[in-house]
Amino acid sequence: MIYIKEYLSLLKQGWLDSRLFQSVVICLFCIAAFTLSPIRLQLVATPSIPTGLYYLNTLDDSRVRGASYCFDNYRPDWVHSQLGIASHQISCKYLLGLPGDTVRTEGEFVVVEYTYDDVITGPKTVRTKYKRQSEVRGFPVGYVDVNGVIPEGVYYFGSDFPQGWDSRYIGLVSDDLVLGRAWLLKSFKMGSI
Repeated sequence: MIYIKEYLSLLKQGWLDSRLFQSVVICLFCIAAFTLSPIRLQLVATPSIPTGLYYLNTLDDSRVRGASYCFDNYRPDWVHSQLGIASHQISCKYLLGLPGDTVRTEGEFVVVEYTYDDVITGPKTVRTKYKRQSEVRGFPVGYVDVNGVIPEGVYYFGSDFPQGWDSRYIGLVSDDLVLGRAWLLKSFKMGSI
């Protein structure tokens, strides 16, 4: 409230006739409003999901299979330092496995399986395989094996991109690390950013 009074006082003094001053005030107001808002913008520049600018709602607690989400991603101890993977990054991936789904390792593949009720044909089982790599640029890649039913409070995130830094390698992601659901605002071609 004190800032509004000071702003009005400056208005009386003619300071606000300056376009530069008005621009600074508007920018500061927008930054403050955006910082306090549950809405974030997230730039995604990996081929795991479409490259572009995403709208991220941090208050969205829904978990929808196949939708894009962003989450805090921490580097496991097994990652070789020469791979250049940050100790912490925000990853944006597709939600592929929900609590109650089955995940198992079959050789170089991770299989996610779930059953749903089709209104016409009845129960249907969907089984999807996601390939893991054992090395990247000549360095061995480890992984966290997940076998069994996904428990409550954790999710399986990933994509079809072979080197996606996702649940194939880091394991299940707990709900407290999920930042929110992401909607694509503007897509970019790689190299045009």
